[in-house]
Parts: sequence; C-alpha cells; structure tokens
Amino acid sequence: MAFGLRAKGLSKSDVFRRVDELLSSFKLQHLADRYPNKGLSGGEKQRVALARALAPWPKVLLLDEPFNSLDLRTAKHLRMELKRIQRSFHITTVYVTHNQREVSEMGDRIAVIHKGRVEQIGTYGEVFFAPKSKSVSSLLGSPNIFHCKSFTPLTSGIAQVKLNGISLVVPYDGCPIEKVAISPWNIYVSRQKPPGPEINRLRGIILSVRRTSPIVNVKVKCGNETLNIELQEEQWDDLELQAGNMVFVILPLRWIEVKRGE
Repeated sequence: MAFGLRAKGLSKSDVFRRVDELLSSFKLQHLADRYPNKGLSGGEKQRVALARALAPWPKVLLLDEPFNSLDLRTAKHLRMELKRIQRSFHITTVYVTHNQREVSEMGDRIAVIHKGRVEQIGTYGEVFFAPKSKSVSSLLGSPNIFHCKSFTPLTSGIAQVKLNGISLVVPYDGCPIEKVAISPWNIYVSRQKPPGPEINRLRGIILSVRRTSPIVNVKVKCGNETLNIELQEEQWDDLELQAGNMVFVILPLRWIEVKRGE
C-alpha cells in the first residue's frame, strides 16, 4: 500500500500516516503486517488492492469489473464498501461492469457502450425508461415497467401507487407519477414469508423458469401483474423452487425508479 506513496517521494512519516488512514478506512488494521499473498481472503485482497490504488490520491479511479471473481456475498459487501469509500474520498470513479445490479447500485450516471461506441448517457432511470437504441434496450433485458393507475402521497418522500391488483410504496418528489419500474436483478425471492416490515412484500405464483447459465429467469404473477426476475444460478438452486410454487417477492424501495407524469 505504501509503494505509490514512496514513488511520489513522500516522507516516511507521511507515508505511515496515509497508510494508517487507509487501513482504518478499509478495516484492514489487523492485516497491516501481512504480505498480500499470505493468508488473505479474496475479499481482503480486493480491499487491499483498492486501498493501494487510492493511496496516492488519484484524480480518477478506473475499476474494470473489480469483484467479478468473488462470491455473491463478498462482492455485495465490497460494493457497499466501495460506495462508502468513494463518497468519503470524493473521487471520480469509472466503474466498468456487465452486471445490471451493479449498474443500479453503483452508478450515478451511466454510459452504455456497444461495440466500442457510446450509445447513451444518463441516470439509471433515464436509460431505464427511455433506451435510445435497440442495443441499449437489449442490454437492459426485460425491465419491469408498470403504469400507475393512481397514487397517494404518504409521508415526506414516498407515495403509494396502485397498479393492476397490487400496490407499491415508491419514491415521491411531489410530481405526478406516470410509471414505476424496477430491474429484474433487484427483486428478491423467498420461499417463506420474510421478517420485517410489509412494505413492497408481495405473494405470487411462479409462472415459468428459464435457465441460460449462469442466469435463471423467473416469471412470478402477483395480482394481475407479471414480474420478470433474474437470479444467479446458485441463488436459485438454494431456493429449491419450481414453476407452480407460491413465493414471496420483495421490491426494495431504494431500487424502484419513478417516471414523472405531465
């Protein structure tokens, strides 16, 4: 972690001060005396690599699928850590990924690149609701976009919308709501009724299951709406479900996009 700092000619005391700061930020203090190839887990090695990249105060951080080789739980934890660190250090980050869940979790602004050409730039919601080309649309897969029949403002910042036979709590900024949407990657499936608040927790029946390794596409009917859900094979196999089973689905409020009406 000190290599880049020494190359910049920093004094020994400044190097140690910066390394200590990064060890604390990345929760790596207990590994300070170890070599990277000695007894570190995959997640710890990735945190060390990120800390080393941030050490010399870069103006831009470029990450090319940084968590692609990690298991799902470790990758999710590190994405949250990266988002926290990125905001703490106020550093512009270019994050390359083919994973739609990572796009929705990590991106403030998104550039969709197809065959070396930038097809569209915008927020996740702008790209989601209005893809500007067939290639952008195909990259998005089959997003869940629903027309809002009516909506009722609740407390500050949220509203309840009525769809076909179901209702959802969605973000609300005071403007009329025309459509709501959520990525197939951001819907969670459970065999049992999950604990916790009832917000956006629906019961449905599995209509179909289609495997295209390593992805499993699942269609679930809730009310009169059909949800398109994408899961990793290992996630799906752990659930031990099949078409015709009753399931619970959760649509987290933070992943729901809203299109304003006129």
